[in-house]
Amino acid sequence: MDHDLSTPQGRRDALQAMDWNQPAEHHETLRRMFAAETQLRRDQFAGRAEYTGDDLYENLYLAAFLLYRVGDLSDALLLADAKFRTDWDTRIGFDVQFLLGAGAPETLDLLRAQGDANDVRYIEECIEAGDADDLPGWERFRLAYFRGG
Repeated sequence: MDHDLSTPQGRRDALQAMDWNQPAEHHETLRRMFAAETQLRRDQFAGRAEYTGDDLYENLYLAAFLLYRVGDLSDALLLADAKFRTDWDTRIGFDVQFLLGAGAPETLDLLRAQGDANDVRYIEECIEAGDADDLPGWERFRLAYFRGG
C-alpha cells in the first residue's frame, strides 16, 4: 500500500483501497491510521489543527469500522479511548458498536479489568438498551453507509 499515511487524504486513500472483507491483513496499519485520526481530532478540538472537511472527517469512523471487522479484543481499549476521550462530537457520534468487534461480553470483561468504570457503565447501558442486539444488522448498515449506498 503506497499511500502517505501522514496526511488525512493519504489515510483516506489507503482506507478506500483496502479490502474491507479482509481488514486483518492491514491490522497494524489500521491501528496507526486510527491513532493518527484520533490525534487529529484532538488537535482540531484544541485549535492546533484545521478542520479537514466532512469527507476526511469520516476517516476516524471508517478506520474504527474496519478495526471492528478485524475483531481483535486488544483494540477495544484504543477504541474506547477515542470514543470517550477525544472530543464531544466523538463521544456522541462514535457508535458503541465499534468497540464490540470481539464480542460484547469479552469487551466488557477487558474494560472492567483495564478500562474506566464510567466507560463500562455507559457501554452496559447501551447494551441493555438494545444497541448491541443486532450487530450484523449494524455492520450491514455501516458498510452501506461507508460505501455510499
